[in-house]
Amino acid sequence: TGASGFNPVGLTCAAAVAVRRAISEICGLQCDIKWVNDLLYQGKKVCGILAEAVTLGKQTALVLGIGINLRPAEFPPELSGIAGSLQDENTPRVALIAGIAQRLSDFLNDPAPEQWLNDYRLHSCVLGRRVTFSRGGVLTEATALEIAADGGLVVQTDNGTEVLRTGEITLRLS
Repeated sequence: TGASGFNPVGLTCAAAVAVRRAISEICGLQCDIKWVNDLLYQGKKVCGILAEAVTLGKQTALVLGIGINLRPAEFPPELSGIAGSLQDENTPRVALIAGIAQRLSDFLNDPAPEQWLNDYRLHSCVLGRRVTFSRGGVLTEATALEIAADGGLVVQTDNGTEVLRTGEITLRLS
């Protein structure tokens, strides 16, 4: 675990819920969460979240980066089917940043998974779907079964059930 009792996966999941809640309440838009670190709006990625552990001497901290495409944008052809924006011309950036910061602060003050886990599961767009992930350079197909209490993704592969705690997944359309 890292700062404030969070592990990087749990912090990333809690941050996704904080951002989703802020977008919903401040912008009036509903986003889905793609494990572990992306938010999708109308099926396109509009937010990416990164948590990195940083150690300085005996102190360990987690640095959290959040990028949101708020305003309408033109994306290059290779990203136009994947990347999107909230298309929100009216929301002041400061209001959204403050809303996210307040919701993150709430989680840091009470880091128990019960504070974010149900929302994360409810708004996940991967549960029950086929996904592909890479481990050791090998692509593996699986079905996403559930979000574990620590934020890991429980998947069913041909070789059994396992929990992903790092990496990236791709949603399978078929």
